[in-house]
Amino acid sequence: MKKIFAAVFIAVLVLCLFSLLSVSLADEFPDSDGDGIPDVIDVDSDGDGLPDLVEFVVGTDPFDETSVVYIEDLAEFVQQILENTTIETTS
Repeated sequence: MKKIFAAVFIAVLVLCLFSLLSVSLADEFPDSDGDGIPDVIDVDSDGDGLPDLVEFVVGTDPFDETSVVYIEDLAEFVQQILENTTIETTS
C-alpha cells in the first residue's frame, strides 16, 4: 500500500510541476495555433496536420490553416513533386 501511495504522490507531484512549467513556457514561447507546441519547435505552424516542410514543397501556405492541398491522384502528385525537386549530390 505504501508503494502505491508513493507512486500516486510522485505522479501528482510531476503533474503539478509540469503544469507550472507549462504556464512559464507559455509566457516565454508563444503557441500561435494553440496545439500545445511552442512556435519555435512546431513543425506544423498552422495546425492543419501537414508539416511546414510538406506545405512548402507542395506550394501551400504553412501559416494559413485554410491553405491545404487536395490530392486526387497520389501517383500523379508524387510524380509532380519528384519533377519539381532537385537533389544535389557532392562527391
